[in-house]
Amino acid sequence: MKKGMQKFAYDRRGISVMQDAVLFCIMVSISAAILMPSFASNSIERVYIEKENEERVDEVLHQLMTCRADEFEYMAAWHILNDLGVSNSSGLLKPLIKDLFGREVMHHTYADLCTECMACQFYFGGKQLNVLTEDFTKMIKYELGKFIEGQLGGRYGYNFTAKWRPIAGFDFGGEISTGAPIPPNTDVYTASAYVVMPPSFMTTGMISLLDEIKDYIKNHVQINGSIYAFRTGAISEEELRKALADMLTDLLNRVLWKGFGEGKGG
Repeated sequence: MKKGMQKFAYDRRGISVMQDAVLFCIMVSISAAILMPSFASNSIERVYIEKENEERVDEVLHQLMTCRADEFEYMAAWHILNDLGVSNSSGLLKPLIKDLFGREVMHHTYADLCTECMACQFYFGGKQLNVLTEDFTKMIKYELGKFIEGQLGGRYGYNFTAKWRPIAGFDFGGEISTGAPIPPNTDVYTASAYVVMPPSFMTTGMISLLDEIKDYIKNHVQINGSIYAFRTGAISEEELRKALADMLTDLLNRVLWKGFGEGKGG
């Protein structure tokens, strides 16, 4: 028995097998460490490209908000002049027409040009009602497209859209859009920002007028009394209709002529 134990103690075969197993595990680990980048390269590359594109979109929008257009020109009422056969290239009339109808804006940022254009468009129902500034809209779209394509180098498709809606939920205000339409069900990289509208009739006078109209309707004594009387059965539906018609007539008269300075609330 003692001799058998001594023989087992000096047997090196068990240690050799264990060393082989440890060496095998080390070699597998080293191989995995070497080959791991090749297995994960596609995922890493995809994540890197997505991150780069997201940063690129933010960068282009930032450039659009801060860079200045050294020279920007447009012709007021150009479409009307063109329909009349009088364009800005009509021989001897060219200098006169340019002085009268030409507009030149110097050193404004592209964001400023967008807000100034939207403030005077009178955009409603998908159409620009102010025909005098149609060339302004056309030229700003052209300049925006040229600037964005210069930033992207022609490698990407793009769509830039700016909207101004002074009344929430009402399709009225201003809108500028350039670039290809975005296909439905397509993943795109986006960036957004807010801009401050310049002082104008549309951004100050119109908002003030809307507040006056809301206040007039809210505090109109006669119409509020008529509605209460109709609910209690004191007056008929026909009498209520007449009261509403009188209120709307007075409201229109105040908006166009009288204003809301005196006699507000009826």
